[in-house]
Amino acid sequence: MPSNLTYSSQPWSDLRVLDPDANGVVTIFLARAEFHNALTVPMLEDLIQIFSLLDRDDRVKCIIVTGDGRMFCAGVDLKQGFGKIGRTPETHRDAHLFTTAGTYVTESQLVRDIFSEITDSPAAVIERAQAIANEIATNTSQVSTYLTRELIWRGPSNPEAAHLLESAILHRLYNSGDFKEASAAFINKRSPEFHDSMENIVPKFAPWWSHGRDTEAKPQPKL
Repeated sequence: MPSNLTYSSQPWSDLRVLDPDANGVVTIFLARAEFHNALTVPMLEDLIQIFSLLDRDDRVKCIIVTGDGRMFCAGVDLKQGFGKIGRTPETHRDAHLFTTAGTYVTESQLVRDIFSEITDSPAAVIERAQAIANEIATNTSQVSTYLTRELIWRGPSNPEAAHLLESAILHRLYNSGDFKEASAAFINKRSPEFHDSMENIVPKFAPWWSHGRDTEAKPQPKL
């Protein structure tokens, strides 16, 4: 992925994307405030492309998705003709929130478990999101975070195979720059500065990784 790729200059459909900041945080804005940021088909297609690009960009460590105006997102724009919506049990299970056309306080049993944290104002939401994103980006290793997630998602179901794969990954990471940096930061009582990426720490032993890319990833989009 070119390190000089800019996302902010691309003609996204009702979306604004800020380029990675110094900590590797990217912010995506849904930009249809007049329609409460309701999602259209072109927006969804662009979001797929954006996330595919960000996934392969070593500069990116954390992504914030927010919306312009007072509302994050009203859901899909029903005028766009989403014909398959409502065909899953989960949709019907959650339909009470929308079919009643009610307004619920955050303490309501219907919605309180949706939120991990509640802020005092809409403006404070993005500020808190940026603080969390910066904390994640500056205190975690991109490689170890990726491998941990992938082991949970795609790890072998056989205990012996899982142990062998985890052992191989741990052995490889013990020789990585991030491991040495974490050890030095701990000894010197300072914050670590991780720089390893999947491009320079290619785990060839991972069954889903081949030739420097995720073999189960989507076809790469073009700008």
